[in-house]
Amino acid sequence: MKSTLPSGSGGETLPTTSDVPSDPPRPDVPAGEPVSRDEAIRRAAYAAYERRGGQSGDETQDWLEAEAEVDRQHQGNE
Repeated sequence: MKSTLPSGSGGETLPTTSDVPSDPPRPDVPAGEPVSRDEAIRRAAYAAYERRGGQSGDETQDWLEAEAEVDRQHQGNE
């Protein structure tokens, strides 16, 4: 699904979150190995997606919750 910008903005269309495929965790980064913050968030968001049975529609919420979870874990390790 594409969304159109309000008139006067050039009329371009932008992809919505349903147009952007969600990436599963990267298989080239073994579990248990140190990962970047982005990779940790990606893995946590994908886990949430799997817990919902692979249903799309909540990608943004999954990502925001994953960010908060990863940040809480990082703060606890300092």
